[in-house]
Amino acid sequence: MSTMHRPSICIWVGFLFKLARLLPMIFVLGCADEAPPEAKTDSSVSGGGYRRDVPGPSISFYYWKTIFNPGDESGNRLKQVAVERLYLRFFEVTLDERGKPVPQATVAFAQQPTLPVVPVIYLENSVFGSDILDESDLADKLFDRVAGMIEAHELKAVKELHLDCDWTSATRESFFAFAAALKKKQPPGWQLAVTLRLDQFHNFSTTGVPPADKGILMAYNMGNLRQPGRHNSIIEPAIAARYLKGNGQYPLPLDIALPLFSWVVVFNDQDQFQGLLRTVPPELADSSLCVDDGGGLFTAKQSFHSSGGTLIPAGWRLRLEEPGAEDLLAVADLLRQAVPQSEFLVFYHMDESIIRRWPADVLESIAGRCH
Repeated sequence: MSTMHRPSICIWVGFLFKLARLLPMIFVLGCADEAPPEAKTDSSVSGGGYRRDVPGPSISFYYWKTIFNPGDESGNRLKQVAVERLYLRFFEVTLDERGKPVPQATVAFAQQPTLPVVPVIYLENSVFGSDILDESDLADKLFDRVAGMIEAHELKAVKELHLDCDWTSATRESFFAFAAALKKKQPPGWQLAVTLRLDQFHNFSTTGVPPADKGILMAYNMGNLRQPGRHNSIIEPAIAARYLKGNGQYPLPLDIALPLFSWVVVFNDQDQFQGLLRTVPPELADSSLCVDDGGGLFTAKQSFHSSGGTLIPAGWRLRLEEPGAEDLLAVADLLRQAVPQSEFLVFYHMDESIIRRWPADVLESIAGRCH
């Protein structure tokens, strides 16, 4: 998944499961998370009350924020599309200054999830490029941490753990060893799911198949983000077709993931990539600050700071990227042929500013086209 940079939070559970229940925020490194806000139950995020009678995989969402506190609009959408589970990012794993894996950005609960959750762990690819990594030890600590969080927060947990990592040919052996160790660590009845990028799906005979129970095919972030000009790196049906048409059956059962988010790609006046604005700035609509060049392209007429505080000098170019309903429907048609038996369609991601742009009937139409 595309992830935001989050504040580092020092966490590792190396103790036994029962101790995790008693002291859930004590970690091997000797640090503790800040106490999260006291959880409260909010019936607005219940999935009950609606019956989903349309074809296609069951709809779900990733929740990728550091504080679990969905608003009323999100809760209503969950009910309208009869969501059965949430894919909840628990924490991320990166390397510290000593080259050792440490979790960060642990989710805190401002309200209690009433839906079952699938814990999602994002692991930076650099973790598996470390020469000192003990994959089995990492698997032990990660699963104990997840189990401790489930019990400490009294979560209704689906017996599935989802790993999200941009593994490459250079890190494949280490990541696969970690996944195999984690799979052995899980108790009976649990499933291990691993995110797959389009190239890993299409070229699985050379990229390898992870030792997991299932995959989740990420059908977005498929274009060249750094390339200037009029295009959409988030989703382009023509690019998706290259990976999804004429592909052999993947050796694992697959669910699918599609994007709902938008962002702005920033280039300087020489069309050199400068970075991302992950929240679309309202300044794009201000004609005194930006010229609309058409096709999602804008040029800064004068220097300004975006609402997020980023300086955009005069002459810099900005490209608004967002998925359109037609693009999502077109990719769903491709997925119907490539992954015909998917059980879940997971949209990235649940956020009030995103959810309000996507009515329930549109989401249902996209899901219906996947089968």
